[in-house]
Parts: sequence; C-alpha cells; structure tokens
Amino acid sequence: MALFFNKKKKNVKSSNSILTEKQRQKILVKANSLIRGISDSRENLSFPEYDLSEIKRASESDSYIKIALMKYSYMLFKAGYKLKSENEAAKKYIQQRFYIMSFATDKPIDILFQEIGDDLIRYSNAFLVKTRVDTVMPGINAKGFFSDKPIGGYFRIDPDTVVISRDKYGNINKYIQVVDGEEKKFAKEDVIHFYLDKDANNAFGTPRIIAAIEDVKLLRRIEGNIMAMIYRFSMPLYQMIIGLPQQGFQATNNEIDEAKNTVENMSLDGFLVTNEKTNIKVLGAEGNALDAKDYLDYFEKRVFTALDVSESQMGRGGAKQDADSMESQTHDTVKHIQKIFSIFVENYI
Repeated sequence: MALFFNKKKKNVKSSNSILTEKQRQKILVKANSLIRGISDSRENLSFPEYDLSEIKRASESDSYIKIALMKYSYMLFKAGYKLKSENEAAKKYIQQRFYIMSFATDKPIDILFQEIGDDLIRYSNAFLVKTRVDTVMPGINAKGFFSDKPIGGYFRIDPDTVVISRDKYGNINKYIQVVDGEEKKFAKEDVIHFYLDKDANNAFGTPRIIAAIEDVKLLRRIEGNIMAMIYRFSMPLYQMIIGLPQQGFQATNNEIDEAKNTVENMSLDGFLVTNEKTNIKVLGAEGNALDAKDYLDYFEKRVFTALDVSESQMGRGGAKQDADSMESQTHDTVKHIQKIFSIFVENYI
C-alpha cells in the first residue's frame, strides 16, 4: 500500500501561511443541488443511514461475519505501506510529524492506520478527530491550517456515535458525537470522515456487510430449528399400550395407573417384564425427519457470497480454481480499499 504525497513544497518547515476563515470562505466551492430529507434549518442532523450498532453486534457475536472481516483487515496492511513524494524534504517532515504524533498521543501511527482500516472494512466509515496544540515540539515550526494552532494528534472515534449536521444542499456544518446522552460538537475542519460506497444523498458510506446480516440471521434460524429437531429426536419416546382391542381384554384404569407408576419409579437401566396384554413401542423420527443438509449448504453459500469470501477461505475446502479466483477477487477488493484510504490520507492528513 502506498500513501502518495506528491505536492511540491519549497520550505515545509518554515511555512507561515495560515488560512483565515474569511480567506477560506472565498475559495470554498459549495454544493447547490438539493438532497432528500433536509429542510432549510441549519440544525439538520443526519444519522447513519444504516444501523451501525447492529453491525457492531454482528461482527462481535457471529463467527462467519467476524472471520470474514478479519481476513480483509489482516490483508489491508499485510505488506505495510510507504510514503512517496517528489519532495524528499516534505516526505521527511511528514515522517517526523508522524513520529511526534505517535509519541504525543501514546499510539503508534501505524496502529491508528490499522484501526481506520478496520472501521472502513466493518462500517464503510471511519472518523478521526484532530486535537490542536499550541506547540508541536521544540524545533518544529508547524503552523495551523484553518486555525492558528497546529495539529498535535489524530484520535479515532466510534462511527456509531457520530451525527452529521448538514444544510439542505448536503454541505456539512459540523460533526456531533453522542455518547450516553452527552453531546460533543466538532468543527467540520477538525474531523476527517473516511468512507466507502457513499450514496449521493447519504451522509455516511454504505456498510458492505449490511446485505449479509439478514442472510446470516436466516441461516442461524435454520440451524436453531435443526438443533431443536436433534433435541427432540435424540432421546427416544416410549409408548406403552396396556390391554388388547378384543372384547373383554381392554385395560382398566387401575392397570394403566399401575403401569405408569412402575415406569416412573424404575431405574434408568431397569427393564419391564410384561404379559401378552402389554405392548411397548419406541417412537422417534423413524426415518421421516427432514434432511436439512441441502438447505444448510445453500444458505451457507449465500452468506459467503454476501460476505465476499470463498468456501476455502472459510475452511470449507472447495475446488482449487474456485479458491484461486476468489483469492484474486479479494485482493482486488483490498486494493480498492487501500486506494480510497490513500486518497483520504493524502488529501486530509
């Protein structure tokens, strides 16, 4: 994975340019096309279009979803990453700032990047909040952009806690984090929103596993029904018929009660000795129970398709050519996510 920084800078360390709010407003180009569901009010809040908390629960509790997401996350930075720039001084300066941020925030920048990637793969959204400081470190003459204070560090926040305030054209006013009923507001310049597959009308990217959740729920319901069937038919049910249908040989109530008491009081390894008037049957599935194997195979494959993983990747074997084809498709997906990741890092970090 490569993070490209190709903009040439004559003297990065001593840049004295601070963009004032008035200057920024002059050069900004805002959207003027309408979006759905937004009025003229400035306090229009856009919540995630999909239930991110459900995705979080599913990724933590369901083994299929968890393993599928882990495979993509592990591949994202499997080969590491590189910073590239035509300006060697700019590259060294950025590396130096990353080292300082790692020290100041007590979190290596590589771990922060991996966490952003994890959120992108899980939610198709990731958020970083900038923390500005008076001085970065002695010897580093860093100046703010959009502010008179430079950035001291970036901190990841849970996408499920973020609400976006937008105007009727979709332009972002601010970001709001809501946790346990408490709100924290951030200027839009102090938040970086990474996203994948964002619909034109939406404020958030569309999570890739949202289509798989219903399939997983259906598969788990089928598995639950099979568990109930196993429980029902794993222990045999005994039927004891007292008496014969011929006239004069029917059982009396006393005989039935006596047989019932005998069965209830006998030991588990005991046996019964009866006369010709008593018939004992063992009831069970008797070969008529539903064979659910084909149903399970179908819905499991459907889940794998929705999660974009192969049977071999999930430990189910499969043909080698199919496994190789799916592996190649997975690499293409990861490369796309890496490309989007690089674009956001280059333009906003």
